[in-house]
Amino acid sequence: MAGRYGRETHPAESVPLSVAMSDLLGECFHCFPENVPADAKPCQVLSGGAWVDGFLLEWQRGADGRWKGLVNYRHEAGRRVAVKDQAELRPAGGSEGSSKLTRNWFPFVYWMCSPAGLGA
Repeated sequence: MAGRYGRETHPAESVPLSVAMSDLLGECFHCFPENVPADAKPCQVLSGGAWVDGFLLEWQRGADGRWKGLVNYRHEAGRRVAVKDQAELRPAGGSEGSSKLTRNWFPFVYWMCSPAGLGA
């Protein structure tokens, strides 16, 4: 991302979070975004024609009868919270051609009964 905006880049280096924090470096806000509940489901969101990582916060039923997901997702150099149609969401780790939501991921009993779901 930095290279795209003309900034200096360097090879990525993996270090334990504890080491980074002892060096006074904060957590990556893409991996540890603020205000995301622990029970949010990792997902991918179609944004600007590309699938990006995000977190599904809750399901909502739209007036058109389709499911909509309230998601927190990576957008440009930051994060965005928005409501996306079911066609623009897929489980984390999805691949090309797997944009269909599976029964295990779709908003059935787990989401309808959880505090993050509509049944709350």
